[in-house]
Amino acid sequence: MSDPFTFSETLRQLVDASGYTPGQLAQLADLPKTTIVNWLNGRVIRPRHGDPLLQLGRALRLTSAEMDDLLTAAQHPSLHEFISQLDQSIRHTLPEQWLAPSTNHLPTPFQAPPDIPYFVGRETLLTELQQALQQETHQTIYVLHGMGGIGKTAVATRLAYLCRPFFEDGVLWARVDISEPLNTLQSVARAFGYDVSGHTTLTERSQTVRGLLAHRQALLVLDNAEASEQIRPLLPPTGRCAVLVTSRRQDLAVFVGATRWELTPFAHDSDTAVQLFTRLLGPRVAAHPPDTLHAIAQTLGHHPLALTIAASRLAYETGWQASSLLERLTAASQRLPTLHFETASINASFQVSYEGLNTAERSFLATLSLFGGDSFSAQAAAAAAACTLWESEDRLRRLASLSLIQPHSAQRYTLHPLMRDFAQMQSQDASTFERLVRYYESYLQTHPPHTAALQLEYDNIVHLLEQATAAEQEATLPLIIALAPYWITQGLYQAAVTYLARGLTSTKHTDKRPWLLRYRGEVARLQQEMTLAESLLQEALALTAAETSLHTAVLAELGVVASCEGRTAAAATYFEQALQAAEQERNLDVLAVVLEELGMLAISAGDYEKAAVYFARGLDALREHMPGGVTLRKSWGAIHFLQGDYEQAAALFNTAFALAQTAGYQSGQATLLNNLAAVDMVAQDWSAAVEKLHQADTLAQQLAHGKMQAIICANLGQVQLALQHPEQAHYTLQQAAALGQQYNVTTIMTKVDAALAAYAQKQSLPPNPTIFI
Repeated sequence: MSDPFTFSETLRQLVDASGYTPGQLAQLADLPKTTIVNWLNGRVIRPRHGDPLLQLGRALRLTSAEMDDLLTAAQHPSLHEFISQLDQSIRHTLPEQWLAPSTNHLPTPFQAPPDIPYFVGRETLLTELQQALQQETHQTIYVLHGMGGIGKTAVATRLAYLCRPFFEDGVLWARVDISEPLNTLQSVARAFGYDVSGHTTLTERSQTVRGLLAHRQALLVLDNAEASEQIRPLLPPTGRCAVLVTSRRQDLAVFVGATRWELTPFAHDSDTAVQLFTRLLGPRVAAHPPDTLHAIAQTLGHHPLALTIAASRLAYETGWQASSLLERLTAASQRLPTLHFETASINASFQVSYEGLNTAERSFLATLSLFGGDSFSAQAAAAAAACTLWESEDRLRRLASLSLIQPHSAQRYTLHPLMRDFAQMQSQDASTFERLVRYYESYLQTHPPHTAALQLEYDNIVHLLEQATAAEQEATLPLIIALAPYWITQGLYQAAVTYLARGLTSTKHTDKRPWLLRYRGEVARLQQEMTLAESLLQEALALTAAETSLHTAVLAELGVVASCEGRTAAAATYFEQALQAAEQERNLDVLAVVLEELGMLAISAGDYEKAAVYFARGLDALREHMPGGVTLRKSWGAIHFLQGDYEQAAALFNTAFALAQTAGYQSGQATLLNNLAAVDMVAQDWSAAVEKLHQADTLAQQLAHGKMQAIICANLGQVQLALQHPEQAHYTLQQAAALGQQYNVTTIMTKVDAALAAYAQKQSLPPNPTIFI
């Protein structure tokens, strides 16, 4: 076809060739002369209606091709399309040659790359995109964005094949990052049989191609966009032509108002990764254990390109076993170097985005590699990078806009594990680690162990401890000491032992050693290692000066050890010394422990009245202090429960629970829900008990607190028996027995054995709940 010039240019050529004047044409076509003059002079760029153009074409005796050019230049449908929309009565008035079928019909263009034979997953996303693209008209462009290698082009390709039957005028495809807009526009025009090379400016060529696409039902895929200038000149008028753009960027101005979808890694709880291995390995997948393939997927963060590379190496390179590949990928220093297969490379994919950063942004990204948790805060990033909070927020937004990091929640972001590996390879300020340690040391001082805020940063802090070199071990001691109460309250004894032992081995500072000994002694006591606990605590006591808060805390802990061993007199002596010192120091944490323990000694002696005095004294001093205000109310409620005053017990448990809930004290919430369920069990309100125990169990699982789970399961199993759900009860009681043995929870074992015996004999059992005192 001829070059589709602008409407006025095309019309002027046709009129000049005819020899008619505008006045003569006006008479022949039955059109106003001013209309024709305005068209010729370019005052009207696009006639609103096509019928006057047909009248003019008849007068000029245009061929089908010439009439087609005129309509196209006027941004109307082609002659064939236009005629198909006319009534039969009007068609008879048109020249016969216009009605003849076109002899130069071009095949419908389909420029998508080959579909990927091993494509897996994304079913929901594909459905949503297909529904959006297959609308009759489109008010916005459609954008697929995500990090490098996440599968944007693969999804767009699959969509092109799925939608091919719908787009009757074809599917057009352009890699806009490697093709100039002028060349892309020429490619689009050629797909429909036009040559626009005569239009040498981007504005002219863009306007002409927009006219070509105005009434066509086509899909235009613009792949891997990096800038608005790559996209804007290619966009058709709003209408039937759909535009799908893929990009790593989220901040392009041309995307304002667009309909967007973010591509993320495959869901961790799905089998999509294993499906990918199966597609590429075929029958050979049976030679590789599914658990190992799952572990590889987990190690790679379920990143599609990384999984494809790993599966390709297993499938097409000799000597690999899934286990040996997993071993290589588990080594952080080997992970990215292993993820390459010919030209496919995770490192190269990430490098493309990295090169778009300035020096400060590159340094900032390297800093983020220190965060090993699910998410991190803008405040922590600012501290590590030694910049202001506003600078940190701006840099995080910039990295997120390039899909190098992902938003997680308000003021928090997440870094994909492979991107963390990439960031760690970049140069980093040597003092960054120390700055982040100092930040978290301060953070732990203001966020007590029972708060949800501490749990939010826990994995990041542990990652720092794990990443510390031998030279950096000393710097992490404050973190170990500050985290010790968290490990203890959450029942994470093994973690406490590991890091406290590491601290004791590395420390050269006598001021830190007694703190490490104090907490290591408490953990030993909780693990029933009383001799070790006594030894560690006595060493700590010897290293601490009298009249210090640490000295007082060690005295209190020695009292707990003595109480556990049945040395009541020694325990009372330690407690009295600690109590006197704590009251002088206003050490509320120790005061809560001592008064609670003195109350427990009184309970053991059967003196509930004396115990109540200790608890009341503690609450008077502590009021709503956390966690003492909760634990003392819980213990006082336990006295009433043991005495059969269930109403008063419930009142104290409920007050304590409200305090724990307000403070985000999850451990306290779990124990109090259990105790409130125990009150329901005595009242045989089984449905209320089940609800509370399920809530308590959920919290205990989140805390990974095995001892707590054991007690809750023991109670839940009894309730399930009472509700005549024997199979559920049997499973829950066996779980309680296993946890009880694992965590040495001797208080429940007799009750669990009795409940299991009742299950075996198909007998009922009176409620015998266990409460947290």
